[in-house]
Amino acid sequence: IYRVFGHDHLAAHALGALLGSLSCVLVWAIARRLLGRGSALIAGLAAATYWILPYFDNEYREVGLLVFLYAATILTLLRYQERPGGGRAFLAGITLGLASLAKPNVLVVALAVWVWIYWIARRDQPRGRTLRQIGLSALGVGLCVAPVTLRNVIAGKDLVLISSNGGINLYIGNNPEASGVAVDLPRDLPRFHSAFDYPQIVHAVEARTQRTMSPSEVSRWFAGEAWKWATAHPSRALALMARRALAFWSPTEIPSEKDLVAARERSRVLWILPVGFAAVLASALLGLGVALRRGVSRSGLALLGIFIALSYLSYLPFFVTARYRAPLVPFLLILSAEGLAYLLRTARARNWPRLALATASLLALWALQRAGGPVHVRDEAGDLAVRGAQLAAQGQKEEALDLLRRAVEANPKNAMAQSNLGLLLSELGELDQAALHLRRASQLDPGDYRPHQNLGLTLARMGKVPASLVEFQKAQELASLDATLPYQAGAALRRARAIGPARKQLERSLSLDEGLVPARIELALVELAAGRAQVAEAQTRRALEQASPTDPARPRVLHLLGLALLEQGRAAEALAQLERAASLAPTDGAIASALARARQALGK
Repeated sequence: IYRVFGHDHLAAHALGALLGSLSCVLVWAIARRLLGRGSALIAGLAAATYWILPYFDNEYREVGLLVFLYAATILTLLRYQERPGGGRAFLAGITLGLASLAKPNVLVVALAVWVWIYWIARRDQPRGRTLRQIGLSALGVGLCVAPVTLRNVIAGKDLVLISSNGGINLYIGNNPEASGVAVDLPRDLPRFHSAFDYPQIVHAVEARTQRTMSPSEVSRWFAGEAWKWATAHPSRALALMARRALAFWSPTEIPSEKDLVAARERSRVLWILPVGFAAVLASALLGLGVALRRGVSRSGLALLGIFIALSYLSYLPFFVTARYRAPLVPFLLILSAEGLAYLLRTARARNWPRLALATASLLALWALQRAGGPVHVRDEAGDLAVRGAQLAAQGQKEEALDLLRRAVEANPKNAMAQSNLGLLLSELGELDQAALHLRRASQLDPGDYRPHQNLGLTLARMGKVPASLVEFQKAQELASLDATLPYQAGAALRRARAIGPARKQLERSLSLDEGLVPARIELALVELAAGRAQVAEAQTRRALEQASPTDPARPRVLHLLGLALLEQGRAAEALAQLERAASLAPTDGAIASALARARQALGK
């Protein structure tokens, strides 16, 4: 999307909205084929207004794409049921294959779909033809998966079918700290806040095993650790499995990164959409009973059941979250529409006893589903901390500060709230208070490198260099592959005039990523401050080789090169470089000042 439209968030959101709208049409079409016009209209409207679906359409996640691909697969297979053919089987394989790229466990569903194809076509055509159609469907899946596997072999030097994250996801759900409904890892591993943290986790595993590991080996290591823990603690593992089994159908939307309920309440649109998951599930169960009694196509209902049941079962060994359940919601909405249509038909027929019985059944199912209660307690402090960080990133510092102070008041033991508040206070120059909050955050979550890093930067600004070095060391031990950490540390130490420690940090940064131009610029500044103009010249020339012609750092590099040449008495060469810098940044006062020095040195 960005390649076509540029770095435009609106384009990505527009595509998400388009996919979501098309998914509503597909849901309508599925319900129309299975249940009739009345239920189809209700199903389509429900898909458009059930709040979790438009929410995920606006998130940069796989959920909206999966909703569309699942619905497209179901519709294609229902058309195959009406008139079996190789083209429709192949198209269903393509949509299943594309879906598997977003969620590899879809391949389990694909196996069951091929059994379903054989089952419904066995009486209408020769077995050989049916098997060929199943083969075409498998070919469609293979054509989608094979390029990814080939790329994994070429780029990753490892035979991985689609993704190597199965092992760590299994370990997340089966370890001493696991809850089954959150991304929990033992404290001796780095925190898994996002996919960007995974390389640090891999590095920690390699340090533990004392060998370099391929992605598939890391995945197998995690799977092995999960199996060891589960077999050593069978009762705890079974209890976690049971919790996940119930949590999947919980009335709450279980978050993985954001508090979804809080996000809904902040939306001017989503908060007015009243229906929750408990009502959807209860009416879907009623609708299933009505559909079976009405003689709706058993094979069509079985197809919905395959997607719902196998997707559900495939998540149970791992962990559950709202974004795993959301792609199945449209199928529940189709059944729910049948239940609501039945209530309307019964009311129109004035069959009050039957209407009362159906309504009572619906309310009983709703109450039963609600009785389990939420498995996730709303994290007010965490939600405020995330919102505060977002406002700070947008430049709304005062509003962010208010939210982050409220977050700490709501839960002083929330490490993210303490960390985000400390970082913002540091940016605002309130260094003493910032250090207190960042130190508290590092104590609450010692496995997170961010509070240590930001505390180190704050202490360096306070002139407490030895204390800052301790924090930088802790951060780099937790995220030893991140070249930006020693770069930030080196820049802060240079500004604190700690030249020796700054040089050491920046050299470490470049050893991790020699193409990190900002680190090379900082190292050149360090060398100039140390009076080593020739070394500074070498660093700036290397930075020029690495910086692209449009790199915004290029004028800065040329400026430093000119200063290094001036320090060596090579004023003519310095003038040439500084004139290049001035042509790229004509309003930069520092470059203009250096340019004047060079001209003065030449008697101009």
